[in-house]
Amino acid sequence: MMPTADQVNTLVVDVDGVLTDGAIHVHENATQSVRFCVKDGLGLVRWRESGRTLVAITGRDRPEVKARLASLGFHAVRTGVKDKAETLQEVAKTLDLSCASMIAVGDDLPDLDMFALTGFSACPADAVMAVRERAGTVLEAPGGHGAIRELVDRILGSGVPTP
Repeated sequence: MMPTADQVNTLVVDVDGVLTDGAIHVHENATQSVRFCVKDGLGLVRWRESGRTLVAITGRDRPEVKARLASLGFHAVRTGVKDKAETLQEVAKTLDLSCASMIAVGDDLPDLDMFALTGFSACPADAVMAVRERAGTVLEAPGGHGAIRELVDRILGSGVPTP
């Protein structure tokens, strides 16, 4: 079930497979990089500018991910996380947020613990089957290709003024 704008005030996202397509590019010099979707970024900015909270909880700890999330104005970023449920509870307590008014977006098994805590859940179209089966909403777009923008537009509206 997709929540309405008045039912949800916090967007909690996994990074790999949600904000990115899940691929890790390994370069000749053994450095790694990931790809983010600008459309998702604009959706995240709309979410934040609407007065809502942005939280990222991810298993990997990469400086390029931290930099991207900081540039988008996330209120809380937790990387290198082993227990996403415990981390989500810590963030909720620290920021004085209710998990009932959160929507969690994840694509793989470690994200299911967040789904159990939040009032709403969603996943990209290419999430693993177990996540698609448990998510309240399965988005049409795959991870890293506009899934978050789709979610934000569906909750807040397209942002296009009506004539």
